[in-house]
Amino acid sequence: MIQFRASSIGKLMSYPDRDTLADGALTHVYELASQILLNWKPALNTFEIEKGRVVEDQTIALYNQVSGNFYVKNTERKTSDLFTGECDINEEDEDLILDIKSSYSKKTFPLIIREGDKKLYEWQLDTYMLLWERNNAGLVFGLVDTPSHLIKKQEPEDWHIVGHILPELRITTIFKERDAKREQQLISKTRVAQDVLCEILDKRGYKWEVAA
Repeated sequence: MIQFRASSIGKLMSYPDRDTLADGALTHVYELASQILLNWKPALNTFEIEKGRVVEDQTIALYNQVSGNFYVKNTERKTSDLFTGECDINEEDEDLILDIKSSYSKKTFPLIIREGDKKLYEWQLDTYMLLWERNNAGLVFGLVDTPSHLIKKQEPEDWHIVGHILPELRITTIFKERDAKREQQLISKTRVAQDVLCEILDKRGYKWEVAA
């Protein structure tokens, strides 16, 4: 069976009470079908994404400094029949999952997380809580210096040199608790999306791998 990534689950969740997929959700499912059938992947080698990979440990260290914790990077991926994901921090003692996002520049760092973005991120956190059986989750945006080779030529260097700014000004967080109703909506909507995806693949003659 094909699972949906926790990081993209929010794309499915417009009108969570309905048992059908909105146009945006269908577009996401159609693109997944195209990737599977035509064997291609989205172009992810952007400066923004590469910075996120390179400075992740620094962003975790910045959050530890601000919060007074000693969190370490999680390396375990969890997969169910519907979902797959790898949260950034899994703190069993605190019953807590954290997702860490490293902002690219001063311009893109969110001092306040807008409501539309918040909804997308919260569905991702819901998915992580379901996969890890945790009751609390948080999203942490951090802003650390951008490595010089990842600064775009057209952008002011000042946008990327931030170490002199107070650490607490360079962290933005949202937290939420596990919610049984939202979790059921998440499962139901994703099952619909999975059914649509499988139907497309079947009609196109996709060869499913048979488990040994």
